Amino acid sequence: YNELSNKYQIFIEPGRYLIADAGFILTKVISIKRGYPYDFLVIDCGMSELIRPALYSAYHPIRSLENRNSEKFYIVVGPICESSDVFGEYFLPNMKLNELLIIENCGAYGYSMSSNYNGREKPLEILIENDKFEIINERKFL
Repeated sequence: YNELSNKYQIFIEPGRYLIADAGFILTKVISIKRGYPYDFLVIDCGMSELIRPALYSAYHPIRSLENRNSEKFYIVVGPICESSDVFGEYFLPNMKLNELLIIENCGAYGYSMSSNYNGREKPLEILIENDKFEIINERKFL
């Protein structure tokens, strides 16, 4: 054992496997673009805040804070004028402007991969532990 421990080092990077579900993004609906056969739901979070869907076609569950029984099919997109600023296809309640959504599984690589792309601010980051809230990263401007 001692000979091996001096020869080899083990490095791991557990990332999303361990902490993806430890973070989420709270976002709001800023526009609804009616289309056929589906509508686009534009939110105030985009690829500058969460690049994974644009970069890797990564899926992040999105759910509404509204408690309605009816569901509607939407393509959820960000506000940045890029064809890749798309979160994906979701069934959500019939949404209205300024209603809130939660983007889940953002605990790994959300803030660390965020940017000021297209003149956008880096997001505010809040740590929630039990019943305490603490700002750990202020919004950052260019």
